[in-house]
Amino acid sequence: MSAYVLNRNHWEMPNSPAAGGVAMNIVKLLAKLPEASVSSSAGQSRSYDQLQSLANANGMTILDMPFMLAYNFINALPVNLRNPEIDYEDDGEVTFDWVGPRRKMMIVSLSKTGKLSFACRISDIDKQHGTKLFIDSVPQVVLDCIQKVI
Repeated sequence: MSAYVLNRNHWEMPNSPAAGGVAMNIVKLLAKLPEASVSSSAGQSRSYDQLQSLANANGMTILDMPFMLAYNFINALPVNLRNPEIDYEDDGEVTFDWVGPRRKMMIVSLSKTGKLSFACRISDIDKQHGTKLFIDSVPQVVLDCIQKVI
């Protein structure tokens, strides 16, 4: 069994190698966190704090899924993007919302399995939605939608 520890805004694996398929996937997911946390913006720090508060309010920790995946999602976003509003839903998913001018909106929902569902509204006739798998990078279609909204 492998364990990860959140240490000053980055994940560390203390004294034990990854064992098994799930642990190896987690290693891949978390590989970029130390570098990303060094260059994190104030907005990302606010998002991390929001995630921690949501985890605590729901009797969980930032180490629990889907909060760990949500942490990785925030790190995978370009630093220049406006940070989203974050919430934890009754179905166990973390949601990220961006609202722009003229009723533009983007919502991303991330499950503990890495299923990323999104819905984007740019105008009455320009809408997109779909489901992707989040592993270590935000799908380009999701980034494009966020940028159109904000």
